[in-house]
Amino acid sequence: MKKILIVDDDVELSEGLAELLKTEGYSVCLVKRGEDAVKEFRRQRFDLVVLDYKLEGMNGRETLIELMKIAPEVKVIFISGNPFIEKIKEEKKLSKNIVSALSKPFNIEEFIAAVKSACL
Repeated sequence: MKKILIVDDDVELSEGLAELLKTEGYSVCLVKRGEDAVKEFRRQRFDLVVLDYKLEGMNGRETLIELMKIAPEVKVIFISGNPFIEKIKEEKKLSKNIVSALSKPFNIEEFIAAVKSACL
């Protein structure tokens, strides 16, 4: 079973995504902050991280950089209310780890397709 870490301070969205992913057969862990994501990633590895860009404390970009220190091959789907989230994929040092960047509100089918593609 593929394991997914969801990092988002929007509890309602996180729980909804977790339920959806569980029905698709994934194991899911939820955290609200980047710092907590790094701690959880040190405890166990995940096949994919669904990561909000705007978080309290460490933002999504900073979180990804820390996760890459633990597991350089980590795969991430960025989600954000910022319509310019696509720009983050242009950063050379991060681009190989970012499999998708979706602006909130996003299409659920598009989200599931991105998850399935990342977890192949």
